[in-house]
Amino acid sequence: AVVSTQSTGAAEETDTCNIALSSEDRYKDCAPLALPCQFCDSTLTVEQICDVTASPPTSGFECGSCGKHPSSAYIANKLTLIARTYISKYYSGGVLCEDAACGFTTRQTPLSERCPQCLKGRVRYVYSEAKLFNQLSYLLSLVDYVSFTKQLSTKRKTALASSPHLERVL
Repeated sequence: AVVSTQSTGAAEETDTCNIALSSEDRYKDCAPLALPCQFCDSTLTVEQICDVTASPPTSGFECGSCGKHPSSAYIANKLTLIARTYISKYYSGGVLCEDAACGFTTRQTPLSERCPQCLKGRVRYVYSEAKLFNQLSYLLSLVDYVSFTKQLSTKRKTALASSPHLERVL
């Protein structure tokens, strides 16, 4: 079942079963989470909540430069600010002509799906609701400890439970 995600009907189409996709497929177009370190000037790129393949398991929020963990309040504040930037990007409502030769962009809501400038191409939203949903879901997956532990095997859960600093950080 395919559903149009745009009010113009001309935008990208997404599969309604998007949630059934694997995390890698669903989040492949998402921007990575990059946080400035709370303690040094480096940038902390978070790819997963923790690395359970390491011995002992390490937090995904550990700074590679100074080795410190940002506080939970700091992470929550930065995630809120980052989520707001994606929401603002969606609500800016920019549309773009799909014809590469035209390149027409505007923030005005189009009356039809046909480009008002070249009359050949279709207009689509620059940042669709599906992209916003996937990006916010990705950010949530990086901090959702309960869902993360449900996906782990029993052996890895035991290894994770033996690392007390992960519970404190996550």
